[in-house]
Formats: sequence, C-alpha cells, structure tokens
Amino acid sequence: MPAFEYVAIDPEGQRQRGTISADSQRLARRELRLRDLLAVELKEVQGGVRKKFSLRGHVTSAQRVQTVRQIAALLQSGLPVEQVLVAAASQSPKHVQLALLAVLSQVREGRRLSTAMNEATGLFTPLTRAVVSAGERSGRLGDVMDELAGQLERSYQIEQKVKAALVYPAFLGIMALAMIVALLTIIVPRLVEQFDVYGSQLPALTRGV
Repeated sequence: MPAFEYVAIDPEGQRQRGTISADSQRLARRELRLRDLLAVELKEVQGGVRKKFSLRGHVTSAQRVQTVRQIAALLQSGLPVEQVLVAAASQSPKHVQLALLAVLSQVREGRRLSTAMNEATGLFTPLTRAVVSAGERSGRLGDVMDELAGQLERSYQIEQKVKAALVYPAFLGIMALAMIVALLTIIVPRLVEQFDVYGSQLPALTRGV
C-alpha cells in the first residue's frame, strides 16, 4: 500500500506532519479528515519518488475583497496575526480556508505575513502583498489593510458596473443576429414562394439577399 507524507492543520490551527498509508491520495485525504486534520500538502512516497499535491481552487474577485476586509477588521480589533488567520479561515469557503491555513503555517514558522502570503498567490495579489509589507514596516498593518480593502471594494464595484454595461449591447447584438437569421431562413424563402405562385419577380434588392 502506498505511503503519503502530509502537512495538515489540526482544529487548533497547529501544523502537523506525518505519514499515512492509503490506496490513493483521495483516501489519504479522507483518512486525515476523519482524524480532524485538514491536508495542506500530500506527497506520495513510493520507490523514492515523491509526487506533491497542493489543494488550490479558483478565487473570485469578491472572495479576495471579502478576505482582505475580514483580515483588516480582525487586525484592527487587536488580535495577533495568527489568531486573525485562524478566525478568517473559519469563516471562509474551503479553498480560501486552505490558502489561509497555508499562510498561517508560514507565520507560525516565524515569517512575516507579507512573506507568508506568497503561499497563496491566487488569493493575495502582488499589490496586496506589497501593501501588507508596507503596513508591517509602518507599524499600521490594520489601518493599511483597511484602506486596501476599501480600494479593492471600489475596484470590484467598477468591474461589476463594466460587466453590466457590456451585457445589454451584447444582448442587442444577439437579438439582431437572431432576426437576420430568421429573415434569411424563414421570411425570404416564404416571399420567394409567394412570388413564384403569382409568377412575379422579386425586387432586385430582395434577390440580392
């Protein structure tokens, strides 16, 4: 039976390492869940070859904004960074939770938050990481992240308005195309039939169509 080395987070947010035997990665992750462990990394150890598996998912713009807003609010409440990440992870969807726990594990090893965020580049953009780094240097991390959250929210709102503005023209274009198709495949053939019945000739413009 294959063996897997894992890095997982326990219910207290502590990073755990170990080895588990299972027939597949899926079953290994299932066994870890039964032990109340959330797998962050899973490596198959077989014949000296290790295959690294990282859990990642698509993060939407709205989820990025919400995550930064949560972290900013928790930091401003006076909580330390580790507790902030644990609290934010507990309120997040699974793929965001995994990203935050990966960041948490790096913070527990002594890395700064801005550096630890490199573990979750899908969630924290280069701009976010740069702003967090500036906030750490200034000693105003909570306030700086609150300002960042506001900027991200405004950018997201603009993005949504642009998308909404593009929907109506696209709808009109589709309707126009549908009318043209209907004209060419239904109306024009019927006109041709009517003119043929009466032995008349179609107007030049219609014949061109």
